[in-house]
Amino acid sequence: AEALGDHLLRCEILKSRGLVGYMVRDERGALEAFESALEMAKEYGFSYEIAVNSHNIGDIQIRIGDYRAAFTALRFSHEVSRQNGFAKLETLNIMLLGFIDAVTFGSAEGLAKIEQALEFAKDHGYTWDAIQASYFLGKASLEQGDPKRARDALREAIRMGQATESRLYVEDCQRLLEGIESSEHSG
Repeated sequence: AEALGDHLLRCEILKSRGLVGYMVRDERGALEAFESALEMAKEYGFSYEIAVNSHNIGDIQIRIGDYRAAFTALRFSHEVSRQNGFAKLETLNIMLLGFIDAVTFGSAEGLAKIEQALEFAKDHGYTWDAIQASYFLGKASLEQGDPKRARDALREAIRMGQATESRLYVEDCQRLLEGIESSEHSG
């Protein structure tokens, strides 16, 4: 890509490295790749790549536990998505911002944003997004002290994830479910 002088291809390669890091749980490596892709996208004015890499940075920051950095990246991605008509990405940003709102402030509105994103994903056949939304709904519900709602959402994410072999979220959901069951048996 570099030899060809194809900046968009170079940006895509960096984003792909980030996605691989994400899938193998190398959050730091993924973050570095997404940040490099974002900088290149900004340098060359690739609007979608700016929005998607900023979104991916926010998603990784949530996994790392840095909600402040995640919020900043997701707000930026949301604004770029809104300005350019990237409806799917705009919805995903709203979902993750809703998650942060729900777990940081106990917000019912945050949960509602996740549910809206889940419905949007299902209505449009975006299976990966639906799995992710169910996971975040389950995780946020658990954080808010609603293990039944968490369990239902996590089981739904596992069902969809197993049907599409989305191992990352299936494993994450199973881990959260085990924690719920363990706390119910010990309490």
